[in-house]
Amino acid sequence: MNRRLLSTLGSRRAVANFSPKDLERIATKRNELAADFDRGLGEDGEGNKIRLDAKEKTISTSVGELPMSPVMDPDFIEALTKRWRHHKGRANKGEVKDVKERARRKLEENAYAHALASPVRLCQVFRKPLPSYFYQKFKAVQNSGTGKFWAVPEDIESAASQNAEGNEGVDTAEQEAEAREGSQGQKPMIGSPSGYVMARKQVLYNMMQMSGSAPYAGTSKAVFVLRQSLKDQRAQVVWRQDMDEFVLENLRRQAVNAILYYLRLSKDNDRGYLRSCSFRDVHKMQKRGCLLWMPPNENGPEALEQFATFDVPDVKWEKKLAVHDLNRLLGPKHTATLRQYPLSRDNSLILLGKKRSIGLQLVLWKLQGYLAEFPPDSWEPPSKPRLLKAAGPGTEKDDRQMKKPQDDRGVSRRDPSIWRPSTRDQTEGRGKRPQAAGDHLRRGPLDGNAPRRGLCTRSMDFQSGAKERQAMEDKPKKGSKSKKPKPKESQPAEDNPKTGPSKRNPKSVDLSKWDEADWEAIYGILEKKRRREQEAAEEAAMERRARWLR
Repeated sequence: MNRRLLSTLGSRRAVANFSPKDLERIATKRNELAADFDRGLGEDGEGNKIRLDAKEKTISTSVGELPMSPVMDPDFIEALTKRWRHHKGRANKGEVKDVKERARRKLEENAYAHALASPVRLCQVFRKPLPSYFYQKFKAVQNSGTGKFWAVPEDIESAASQNAEGNEGVDTAEQEAEAREGSQGQKPMIGSPSGYVMARKQVLYNMMQMSGSAPYAGTSKAVFVLRQSLKDQRAQVVWRQDMDEFVLENLRRQAVNAILYYLRLSKDNDRGYLRSCSFRDVHKMQKRGCLLWMPPNENGPEALEQFATFDVPDVKWEKKLAVHDLNRLLGPKHTATLRQYPLSRDNSLILLGKKRSIGLQLVLWKLQGYLAEFPPDSWEPPSKPRLLKAAGPGTEKDDRQMKKPQDDRGVSRRDPSIWRPSTRDQTEGRGKRPQAAGDHLRRGPLDGNAPRRGLCTRSMDFQSGAKERQAMEDKPKKGSKSKKPKPKESQPAEDNPKTGPSKRNPKSVDLSKWDEADWEAIYGILEKKRRREQEAAEEAAMERRARWLR
């Protein structure tokens, strides 16, 4: 089998494919290998030198000619090294006629497709599963000195990486080696507990606020709620109060470092990753990724709107390009760094090529969503809680009647969220509705003002009914001696509802003497109490959720 395979080297078909120089090189190499084997064979037991015949594929020994081992065959060794073979030509990456194949290639080069294809993760704050690209991943890193866990962004960018901005003579290979060393320094964070939060600046800002002051305020404890390794310490994870600004600066550093890398390549080797253009010439340029908008001075045009796009005319692919306002995304400090290069200093519109720029496009688009503002962000905290009014005459009696349960509902007329007049009742007055056909369904007086079913109210003729009951009580019974009713003794001051204690004012405090400072103090006490109760309820809910997920 080996001989048949190796004999192809001397066949006409194989020889016909080689040029005279290749054949000469092959023969020279074969002779060198044969000489090396001859020197290594030595002598036999009788002192005769062992010789190797490469043409006949034999070896001379004391017992005669023996077949040569394939391992000692120079042709076999040459075939293993593959030095005699021609290099295969590269695959043709030109125009693709198949529409499906071209669409597949366009999809591979689409940064937004990469964002949607990222693994799906769950945010414990919003409780919504989304691709992980739309989240900011945090790691709980333990401080070796104090033993506490700190929440740190996973893709944190070191500030030392920007020191090479002024070093024009640094080799690109050295920069890539430093980047690899920096990434290797983050390896200890791989085993740390992780959590995901929606990558929005307003959300991270609200998470650091006091519970109840804004949407999703005080929800930082829920980020690592499902991590068993932090079962005892997840409530004590330390968060920076300026975490929203810290994450923003981290994203800006990533974007600036990538743009500076492409600027240096375009300056030295003219790679064409960043090209100056105008809106009229965008359709003529190939491999369009996105547009970078940066006016040459501060007095230039106004900032672009959020998620600005540009419709490219007369093209079949990449019809809509994102336009990123670098002044808004990167800030004045990083923008000044980019203006040190002529390309960004002399041009207000730069086209970022699609090839090998997917990472930069993803960072810019994430910055765009991180700084986006929406109408629900302008949320105002609820007003101060209303204090209970002071007790008055007949308050306790009225409350007992109005809170008396009916039909096992126990709904009070004072609950405005339950009892609201319908649209057809507006013309007849509050709570008024047509009478039912059956007399057994009637409730209350027969004047058409019956309340809704299940709602307690006093009758409209409550005072007249009270007078009739009082007259019946005062009327003497049959067979009993008529006695003059004794005048009612005046009740003591402590039992008088006007000045005495009640459920709402048990200590008989004169509320009319309170000034605004007293009311503000009461408001503060009630607000603290409400927040403590809300935090306790949230912690209990998170514990129940964690037990249910386990």
